[in-house]
Amino acid sequence: MPEHSKMRSNQEIELGLLRTKQILDLLNVSRSHWWQGVRDGRYPPPIKLSMRVTCWKVSDIRRLIEERREAK
Repeated sequence: MPEHSKMRSNQEIELGLLRTKQILDLLNVSRSHWWQGVRDGRYPPPIKLSMRVTCWKVSDIRRLIEERREAK
């Protein structure tokens, strides 16, 4: 893969959106735990793309992962 393609992919990932299933896989938490944390303010607020599509900013999830690492 050309070097510029790798850079583009990293930029897309940084600026992208993640769906619930992707976040659950990354954080290894249950769906109910995730949504309770969103309601409690422990996790970032979602972005509603449509009535049935909810996403989160990649940057918010990366920040959450970093905070969890620092807390350990």
